[in-house]
Amino acid sequence: MHLSSRSSDTVEAQPIEGAARGLLRGLGQLTQALFRAAEFGITRSQAAPLDAFEPGPRRVTELAAATGMVQPRVTVMR
Repeated sequence: MHLSSRSSDTVEAQPIEGAARGLLRGLGQLTQALFRAAEFGITRSQAAPLDAFEPGPRRVTELAAATGMVQPRVTVMR
């Protein structure tokens, strides 16, 4: 039985996708550990909107979308 190139690509992509998911999980765990160990003086929730500003100024609704927070929560951040 001959596999088409499309199904062959799918089979080859599965290990890559699994590795990428593992890296993302590990990155999340590393981020949590760094925040627990460091003395930033801010929470991860407060750092997320600051990180979202990196590309430039954003509206509150854009910050909310970029961080996964609701707009009122982003508005009251200090």
